[in-house]
Amino acid sequence: MTERRRYEVRDRDRTLVFDGELLATATSHRANVRRWIVLELYRTSTDEFVLAGQGLSTLVGETTRYWAHQCTTGEGVIEQLYMYDDNNTRYLTNVARQLLRNAGEKDENIRRAFSVERIA
Repeated sequence: MTERRRYEVRDRDRTLVFDGELLATATSHRANVRRWIVLELYRTSTDEFVLAGQGLSTLVGETTRYWAHQCTTGEGVIEQLYMYDDNNTRYLTNVARQLLRNAGEKDENIRRAFSVERIA
């Protein structure tokens, strides 16, 4: 672990506090976009993961939404990032893929979990 330090991550109305390393960040923000997300992935000092997200907006009356999940495996991180469309088809957004690619450069568990999916 290279840059280990104390982090505080918001999860709705609570805060998760842990020692660890920020593995990667990714955002969907672009010029002239009024809503976007920021994703962060951390590895804790106990080799677990914390996946955190923020939903941001410049629209009047909207506030930042915070969420976080603690995951014990790389597969658990990926499962938290999956979305489902109207046909119940599971997919990863581009920002989630970018987060996993970036984190995979620092963490072998994330790289393996993202690059190979086991199907029953």
